[in-house]
Amino acid sequence: MFRTKHEPPAARSTGLAPRHRTRLARGLIGLALCLSASARTEASAGETIVVAQDGSGDVLGNDDRALQTALDRAAASRSTVVVAAGRYLLRRSVRIPAGCTLRGRPGAVLAVPRPVRVTRAAAAGERRLFVSDAGELLAGTGIELAPPQGTWPAGTGPSATWLELEAVEGNTLVLRRPLELDVPLDARLGHHEKMLLVSAAENVTIENLVLDGGRVADIPMLGHQKRSGVWVDSHFRHESGAVSPPSRNVIVRNCTFRNFYGRGVAFYNVTDSAVLNCTFTDIADEAIDFDHYTFRCTAAGNRVTRAVFGVALNDAADCNVFKNRITACRVGLTMWWLASVDPKDVNRRNAIHDNVILGSEEAAVRLGKNCVQNRVENNATEGPIEVEEADNLVRGNSRK
Repeated sequence: MFRTKHEPPAARSTGLAPRHRTRLARGLIGLALCLSASARTEASAGETIVVAQDGSGDVLGNDDRALQTALDRAAASRSTVVVAAGRYLLRRSVRIPAGCTLRGRPGAVLAVPRPVRVTRAAAAGERRLFVSDAGELLAGTGIELAPPQGTWPAGTGPSATWLELEAVEGNTLVLRRPLELDVPLDARLGHHEKMLLVSAAENVTIENLVLDGGRVADIPMLGHQKRSGVWVDSHFRHESGAVSPPSRNVIVRNCTFRNFYGRGVAFYNVTDSAVLNCTFTDIADEAIDFDHYTFRCTAAGNRVTRAVFGVALNDAADCNVFKNRITACRVGLTMWWLASVDPKDVNRRNAIHDNVILGSEEAAVRLGKNCVQNRVENNATEGPIEVEEADNLVRGNSRK
């Protein structure tokens, strides 16, 4: 592995002529500004539908059903849904249609119910579970049952099980169907859905919201694809790329993400989209994830504190990551290649510049195998910049 102290030999090649690198940088920065302007135009189109808890809105309610009702109504006219102040519990994923904006007013918080523990063992065949606090659980929804922490080594023992709730009686859950296995004391229960979904859609804006993933420090739950904040995707296959046209012009901006087991924002098969001026705190996975076949996307002006990875680029290309402040993560920014993916068109021409990356446990920036023709420039970092392939430009970086 090539390990740089920020100034590699002058002969190191990027695979791009200087004039092309300049055009690329200007183009990507301009893209962020254009996307922001486009999002403002979309946000002002059509009517405005207000969701509120106090009787003042067009749609009344305090959970995912109210938000989904408003967004479904907004879909035909590509309207804006405004969420009034209050805490809205999301027990199911909320899907945002193409052309719509979801905007929060000050004090609007979307939250996942916090996970709970089983307080009394139950045998297979029973239909009741006693839990530590069922105050945020609701009849008619599903919940994931996971074994007690540390009961079985990774990859062994029963996997998480999906249960449907017929009723909630105090701290007792009545299940729609009998248990298929014994449930020990201290087993864990929690909602595992992604909070906001944008799938195969264009021209969507999510802004001015607080999203709380419900993470509890002493109740670990599975993350990664589960329990994430904003999930934007379109169909793809790892080996062969996009199956359907990408989601496009999706803007996530001025939002706060906190206490997530999974990702804060994840893009899969997405183009020309951006995460702008958001705050991420206590994320047990990637805060911002530009994943398989995500092209020409921007992460700018974001603040990340205590995530596993501040920003991850996995089989993405032509993305721009700049002017972010990333603090106390395992790795500030990571770029890596999945072995089943043809590397020739991914992990290339990404620009990582003008970021501040502090307090990383392992590396400030890490570029892995088959990550080439990328630029890592003018970042201020604590910790090393690690670049496995020689064909990258690493220059102008400084140690804090």
